[in-house]
Amino acid sequence: MNASERRDEQIEELAGDLARAVRNAPPEDRTALRDYASEIIRSSTEETPERHASRRDTKRGSSLAAGVLLVVFGLGFMMLVPSVGGTIVAIGFVAMLIGVLGAFVAARRDAQAPPSTPGGERRTAS
Repeated sequence: MNASERRDEQIEELAGDLARAVRNAPPEDRTALRDYASEIIRSSTEETPERHASRRDTKRGSSLAAGVLLVVFGLGFMMLVPSVGGTIVAIGFVAMLIGVLGAFVAARRDAQAPPSTPGGERRTAS
């Protein structure tokens, strides 16, 4: 069984659990519970700005981490082949600079952004 089949099986099992919970509820509550379950699933699987921003932050951190690794490996290569090692170190410093500048720009952008509403959506200036 591959990952896709396992995921499908898990989703079917969870859907069955939801259906049983709705069926076991009093008849007058079933429609509201069904709508509530649908809304929970929809809202938890949609791409939100916060999730998208956290992915951007991870990518920026990855640039910084990659730069550090390149510098470390470059220093090791400098002992064997100085020109190759020096090039790797230089690329590492550039990657670190990109990561630091990206974090700085994001921090300034977040500081200038309007505050969030309790629902997590950003307020727009009218």
